[in-house]
Amino acid sequence: MKKIYIITAAAVACQPSSVLFAQESNFALEEVIVTAQKREQTLRDVPSSVSAISKNYLQDSVSKSFNDLGNLVSGIEISGASDGFTPAIRIRGIGTNANSGVPPSVGIFLDEIPLADIGIAFTNINEVERVEVLKGPQSTLFGRSVSSGAIVINTVKPEHGANDGYIETNVGNNGLMQFYAGGNLSLGDAVAIRGSGYSTEGDGQVYNVMSGDTGEQTDNHGGRIQVSINLTDNFNANLSYEKHKLFAQGTAATVTEYGDGSEILALSTGAELRPFDKFSRKKQDYLENHRDSDTEIASARLEWVLDDTWSLTSLTAYQDWARVVDSSESEPNIAFDSILGPQPYQFGVTTLAAESLSEEFRVLYDGDWLTSVNGIFYSDSRNVNMAQLARPITVAVPSLGYIALVSGPDIDTQEFGIFSHNTISLSDRTQLTVGLRYSDIEREGAASTTIGGGQFLPLQNPAIVPVATAKPVEQTASWDALSGGLSLSYDLTEAFTIYGNYGRGFKAGNFSNQQVIGSTANPVDPFDEEFADSLEIGFKSVLLNNSLSWNGAVFVQEYTDYQVGIVDPITAISVVSNAGEVRVEGVETDFRWRVLEQFVVDGSVSYIDSRFESYENAPCTRPQYAAIACTGPSGTQDLSGTRVNNTSPWTANLNMTWQDSFANGMGWHLRGEAIFRDDRIYASDLDPDTKAPSYYAFNASFGLTSPSQAVEGILWVKNLTDEDYLVDIRSNSDGITRAGLRVSPGLERTYGIDLRYNF
Repeated sequence: MKKIYIITAAAVACQPSSVLFAQESNFALEEVIVTAQKREQTLRDVPSSVSAISKNYLQDSVSKSFNDLGNLVSGIEISGASDGFTPAIRIRGIGTNANSGVPPSVGIFLDEIPLADIGIAFTNINEVERVEVLKGPQSTLFGRSVSSGAIVINTVKPEHGANDGYIETNVGNNGLMQFYAGGNLSLGDAVAIRGSGYSTEGDGQVYNVMSGDTGEQTDNHGGRIQVSINLTDNFNANLSYEKHKLFAQGTAATVTEYGDGSEILALSTGAELRPFDKFSRKKQDYLENHRDSDTEIASARLEWVLDDTWSLTSLTAYQDWARVVDSSESEPNIAFDSILGPQPYQFGVTTLAAESLSEEFRVLYDGDWLTSVNGIFYSDSRNVNMAQLARPITVAVPSLGYIALVSGPDIDTQEFGIFSHNTISLSDRTQLTVGLRYSDIEREGAASTTIGGGQFLPLQNPAIVPVATAKPVEQTASWDALSGGLSLSYDLTEAFTIYGNYGRGFKAGNFSNQQVIGSTANPVDPFDEEFADSLEIGFKSVLLNNSLSWNGAVFVQEYTDYQVGIVDPITAISVVSNAGEVRVEGVETDFRWRVLEQFVVDGSVSYIDSRFESYENAPCTRPQYAAIACTGPSGTQDLSGTRVNNTSPWTANLNMTWQDSFANGMGWHLRGEAIFRDDRIYASDLDPDTKAPSYYAFNASFGLTSPSQAVEGILWVKNLTDEDYLVDIRSNSDGITRAGLRVSPGLERTYGIDLRYNF
């Protein structure tokens, strides 16, 4: 902890000197209202680390996708393709990659609905009122418990008594064309309707030397409609339906190293392998995969206000999501693009799907000295992650035929939770919050890898590889746990609050598909549940006559039976196992300062030291790395004491906005953004060749608004200096092993204009 105290002192010292000396100011900031604790509060009143991103902030920064959120707040990492392909989301250095059926460490909530799969989040974030990022375990505020943090997306709701709308277009280089429209219709005092839609497309930024195209090309569209009905003065129903369809062709990945299987096949076929420099933005794909994602979400939110202190809320939601990754149309050739990377001589179709029905019922009491939220939650869901592959028996002799594989979980889950969150005003300055939750999760299904099955079975050579006759064995398992939290806050002054909290999070286990079924079935035991214990001490302040908001926290989080994504060395399929213990220590601070009436500066800094306390018998993925690190009899390595993968120790954001108007009333603003992300190692086995260097990126924009505010325009540029950086490094699939490397470059310099008409 000593280094955390040193960093805290440095963070305070780096703040403007006027923070430490209470000078007078007349440039008050607008008050930030959040609903992190199920009721409207100022950001300062929430005794935990919360970041709020407003609708105006998203618009000023021209943030249009879920991925953009990772560049707006320090301490969170969001990576993956624009359609959510191979996503990874982390808060304070902790998270899990996508694995259907496994609840992520970071929960994503859309209007308080826990998304059935994190891939659902990677849709357009137009028509969003506010995004709240809650850091640390969250057990007693949401229907579903999460062990690392939560990202809460609040959409724009129908407004009674208002009739308005807008149309918007955002165009830029690399074929970027985005169109948006939305509006609000009020039908008397009882009914209000809000609808919105979008259509976007882009060309991608990695050039394919074989086809002349660029990946990843996208074509997305969707919309949302909400109806708010005031059945009585005290009873409101909000009905919502949304649908999204995303299409992506190819991947934005460059092969920098091939494995032995590719080399052997190249020699036998006379093909030329062309590994490229990691920043070349080039690739060699004979035929690229295509990915189709479909999302439907329907929900009903009912709210009864019984009197001045009591209210009831019911939230019912249905979700249906599926993504198909198809590379089955490829011809037998070398190095085409697939779900796992450039493949030698392989076919593949992967289907990911999630269907969920959930119900949450809450009772809120908001009295003079006690605020209490009590609720129950139930969900019934089905998750599928089925990969059907045809791999060569040997790349040296392609004529021997294929091995047909079917892999992945097909799991039904019933989840029940009961939770209570209570804030007690001990005095005018002191508040105590106590929360408790009971969770019970039951799963039934199969998660396995079968040799000899799926749509590519006719390609398998039964003379060499017998066709499997066994089916995956159905398994059942259940997990239950108590979790909760305790916090105490104290107002030192009317402008400065200190707090401390303890939280315990829980994430259930699941079935592992780290097994191969041939003529017999031997299912592997499920991996264990994960527990998180968090201690946080922080402060929140509003200084200089409300012109400066400054918050900070130090924290320690310990994870037991941490669930980590690894690659099965036999099938090269991504699976989950328990790594042991992880300890996270860190410090974070954020501020927003209206220096002048026209000039606002905001920023955040996070330092995170996330390490495996114990992780023995960790596997090695690539043969190139295994030959160095996993040379013992067990073929594994000891990663105890090493940094957790996919974590940047230092992250920081700094933004400056000058907003003014001309003599004729036309408004204008000039905005600059600076982003720093430290180095990180992507592979879970900490393969040093998957380490990406640190980088800076700068964005800028200039906007104009007509005197009537009917017309708005923003000229924008992202990655102004065209900085080279990487957002993913992973191994290729090389026959039936993972070998070689592929990298995904970050956004190159992009620029465009966003035009909006309000009516």
